[in-house]
Amino acid sequence: TVPALVGVGLGALVSALVVWSLMRQADAPTDVVRVTITLSESAPLGMSPLRKDLAISPGGTHIIYSGGGLWSQLYLRPLDQLDAVPLGGVVGTGAFFSADGEWVGFVVAPGRLLKKVPIIGGTPVDIAALPDVVRGGSWGADDEIIVGQATAGLFLVSAGGGAPRSLTTPDAERGETGHGWPSRIPDRQAVLFVAEAGEAVGQLAVLDLESAAVTRLGLVGTSPHYTHTGHLVYGREDESLWAVPFDRDRLEVTG
Repeated sequence: TVPALVGVGLGALVSALVVWSLMRQADAPTDVVRVTITLSESAPLGMSPLRKDLAISPGGTHIIYSGGGLWSQLYLRPLDQLDAVPLGGVVGTGAFFSADGEWVGFVVAPGRLLKKVPIIGGTPVDIAALPDVVRGGSWGADDEIIVGQATAGLFLVSAGGGAPRSLTTPDAERGETGHGWPSRIPDRQAVLFVAEAGEAVGQLAVLDLESAAVTRLGLVGTSPHYTHTGHLVYGREDESLWAVPFDRDRLEVTG
């Protein structure tokens, strides 16, 4: 029901806003922003542990989310406006912003085709077809996108298109089924991700893009993000939000 979705959606929004505020630069303005999204039957919020349904732009000016259902209309909510509006006729899931906030990446049915569309609307553009169902994307300032896979490893693809390049392979001996929910570490050639084992949460890990070394961090959770405070912030299966000191240079947990 819509009231139930409101509760779930606002909980997700609060967590997303916390992570976004921690990820902002230390010298950024510290104005408090309070946001209420009133969901209507025509613009519901779909929530699933197997996909990302809500994202905040890097500058904090827009929110994008998927409507109810697996493959749904994407809605864009500028924070200086009261209502969310459909992003053209774009239907998909797992939306994420480019580093400059000018584009939105998303996935269309059956879950392997990655597309992008300007935030101002327009015709979606194909980026790449992935080997398996996409589990999250992270669009870097270098215009390279790292995507996760349901039953494969991480892949790198240019936002301008081209063949995806494999970055990691799930470790079968560890019971890993896929590497998903990547999050690039700012100013570092590295990406956090979740080594899944057939469940919504998994072992948090980090890939050094320069050496290709993968390090498991000894933490169970999902949606990892690095913040400028020197912490790794992530979610737990009990819907709690956690943070742990993290050394960005050595790519290791320090507390």
